[in-house]
Amino acid sequence: MNRHCTECAYHAICTERTVEKDDLSLLANMTEKERKRLNSKGIFTVTQLSYTFRPRRRPKRLREKREKYHHALKALAIRQKKIHIVGQPQLKIPGTPVYLDVEGLPDRDFYYLIGIRFKTADSVVQRSLWADDAKGEKGIWIDFLNILAGIETPVLIHYGSFETTFFKRMKKRYGESLVGVGAAEAINSAQNLVSLLFGQVYFPTYSNRLKDLGAYLGFRWSNTNPSGIQSIIWRIDWEQSRNPLPKGNCSPTTRKTVMLWIFSPKHFCVFAVQMISQGCKMKLPQKLPSSTVQSRETAFGGNSLVRLWILRS
Repeated sequence: MNRHCTECAYHAICTERTVEKDDLSLLANMTEKERKRLNSKGIFTVTQLSYTFRPRRRPKRLREKREKYHHALKALAIRQKKIHIVGQPQLKIPGTPVYLDVEGLPDRDFYYLIGIRFKTADSVVQRSLWADDAKGEKGIWIDFLNILAGIETPVLIHYGSFETTFFKRMKKRYGESLVGVGAAEAINSAQNLVSLLFGQVYFPTYSNRLKDLGAYLGFRWSNTNPSGIQSIIWRIDWEQSRNPLPKGNCSPTTRKTVMLWIFSPKHFCVFAVQMISQGCKMKLPQKLPSSTVQSRETAFGGNSLVRLWILRS
């Protein structure tokens, strides 16, 4: 299995066979070089790898550096079917969390949909800002900035680098003058959950793709094969459906289908923020044993949550 497999028509068949073999290639973050090194040591399956996890004391010189990514701990999380948190993930939200997701057409360099979710004193607000064409892109960007301006101390939270690139391009394309002080501060300090989770939170899934994480947490999509590529197909299908189509062409897809898809990442982000916050509340005992790791387990949202502390020398 490799990162291009998700685009293949035979992806489902190959995945089923690879899962049966429990092959190391299922671990999306593991490179071919790392896989070959493990194979040379007689480790060929995810289950075998899971038994090799040995937390070690960290030297003082690495005290301020993040814990490295442990493939063995990922394998252990999969075998135990539990979420593992390492160390103390720093998640600071000094204001109102605003969960964001953006969709676009890379070949046209055009962003057509901005989805946001935030909580007010009375309810949860979800907004979808849709552009019919490239001319409407500036309009939804301005609408987005106006919504941010109306939120008290907004803190943007997103999943992945796509939104980071989106912010840079919008500011360059339409100028910094459109962005107010509050919105500018929120954009410049936006938090990417991928950076926070990597190496610190291990879900019992073969990858950290939203589709896999959402499936584990019980989220269900109306479409059986949701993905970023599929959303592009939906968008093109919608554009074609705006004009009369000859009989036999692809069926029209409404904007509602794409808008339902864009809210899925935000639902996961809400769960992740709440989960990490609860995991960080599990305090490290004052009297530590001589072992190199201390752990505690709790339940969150019907899932087992294990907190690990990798002790330092």
